Amino acid sequence: AAIDHLVAYVRGGGTLVSGFLTGVADEDDRVRAGGMDGRLRELFGIRTVHEWWPLDPDETVECDGFRASLWSEELELSTGESVTSYRSGELAGLPAVVREGRAWYVSTLPEPEALRGLLARVADGAGVRPTLEGLPAGVEAVRRGELLFLLNHGGKALTVPVAGRHHEVLGDRPVEGSVELERHGVAVLREATPITP
Repeated sequence: AAIDHLVAYVRGGGTLVSGFLTGVADEDDRVRAGGMDGRLRELFGIRTVHEWWPLDPDETVECDGFRASLWSEELELSTGESVTSYRSGELAGLPAVVREGRAWYVSTLPEPEALRGLLARVADGAGVRPTLEGLPAGVEAVRRGELLFLLNHGGKALTVPVAGRHHEVLGDRPVEGSVELERHGVAVLREATPITP
């Protein structure tokens, strides 16, 4: 049922990024013949997964523009487009990241900066924009209706820029231009109603 929902989501216009081992086991945790559920292979434009290549803890593989670790796969494509290829070892020249329309499959673990770049590219193509631009590292912004939640996942206090005037709900205080977040702190902002003369 979960696979049917993923396929329907993409067929309905959604964007999906999926990593290795997705759809490999059935509902009874048995590994599927062919390495991946056929519905997902079709969705990603993959004919078959010929071989899995788990990597040793200190082992990496070269891909177009980045290094990857943990896992790699020998994929044969049907209709999918190879976005990134392996550049080293027995997999050299074979697809590492595959795209079929709005469905993306990542057959390895790109280094963090490369993974961020890939996900940003996919998000941009899907029209996804950040809730709040220019957030400091470790700060999460989530909008729920008229409320903006700011969560500091880091271990030090930070100043977060917020354009305009707001009311900080938890502290029951006005905020303008920025809000201070304690280490591991939270702020909940409601945009202040403009005063009309």
